[in-house]
Amino acid sequence: MGAEYRETVLDAMTEQELHSEFEGMKESAMYRSGMEYSGDWNMCEGVSVHEQVFFSENDARDYAFEHAEKWGNVVAVKLLNKSVDIKKSALFSTIEKLEKRASDAEAMFGGSWNIGSVHKVALIRVQSGKSQKRTCKRCESSISVKHLKSVRCPVCGNDSFVLNNQDKQKIAKARAEHEALIEQIENLKKLAIEEQRNLAPDVDWDTPNSSWRWYIGGWCAC
Repeated sequence: MGAEYRETVLDAMTEQELHSEFEGMKESAMYRSGMEYSGDWNMCEGVSVHEQVFFSENDARDYAFEHAEKWGNVVAVKLLNKSVDIKKSALFSTIEKLEKRASDAEAMFGGSWNIGSVHKVALIRVQSGKSQKRTCKRCESSISVKHLKSVRCPVCGNDSFVLNNQDKQKIAKARAEHEALIEQIENLKKLAIEEQRNLAPDVDWDTPNSSWRWYIGGWCAC
């Protein structure tokens, strides 16, 4: 059983009205998609309202994507209406630059897939060498390198089969840089959101009005 991420934006309303609205969405989804693992709203239990406010739909999506309970409650946060003209915090520009650096670092080590640019260069280096076979130092298997798709030994999984010490140092450095940048980005996002609130002092977030809407996102069983 998996889960599909669903999202929608609703007009501003009270929290009580929001819970009632979501129950109606669940009922409609049940008739539309059925009752078993449909990936629709009726696969979620209810709404968890978070106090955070957001000034772009992408930021609201990133937050809900991370904090929504899989097969549980969807996350609802307040989202500034696009028609409201406010000055944007300069911190967001800094965050974008850091996110580009983090993306470049992740490309080096390949993220969770561990197939990054360092791995690809190492494969090309080995496959373009004079020897068509390579012996694994761990299991002593003699492997043809011509059709290798991974830097690991296809017999025992040894990642030193293709990667040398210099490759591993590059990967470790890129991974450490990526982790540090992600932490820095998360901290700056919190500051930017708070600063952004101060740049929009006239927005009344406490009562329903045309300045803001509800963003809802959650994981629906499928």
